[in-house]
Amino acid sequence: MKLLLDFDGEDGLDFDRFKTIVHVVGLKVLDIKAYKTARGTHLYLDVEFRAECVFLRGNHTEYAKDLDLLLLQTLMGSDFRREAFNYTRIRSGISGWNVLFAEKWGYDEEGNKMQLSKETPYPELEAKLWQALERLKKKR
Repeated sequence: MKLLLDFDGEDGLDFDRFKTIVHVVGLKVLDIKAYKTARGTHLYLDVEFRAECVFLRGNHTEYAKDLDLLLLQTLMGSDFRREAFNYTRIRSGISGWNVLFAEKWGYDEEGNKMQLSKETPYPELEAKLWQALERLKKKR
């Protein structure tokens, strides 16, 4: 399962919140990709649920899985505006509702196309998140 998180500003990601959600919900983080953007940070997390976790087990519809994914992204602190739009996309039955844009384009006053934002790798944040997860493992 892939969580796509959008944090605005330099202090958008709350490490305590991140660790709490991972622990309480029972997530096992398999991969982390972090990128700086013009307005903040994008995180792409590949996760699965620990074996003892009963969350998202059983016969769930795709709709229920999408809502659970949306809830996790919101709990992690992803931009509430983005997640509100994602909620309306899910409710409208739109597949492919969960996207982050690696590049954003717009137009200047003369109508010329211009790049507004582009993801750039953020390995320092990836390392900090892995360290936080390692400390969390040691507490168990």
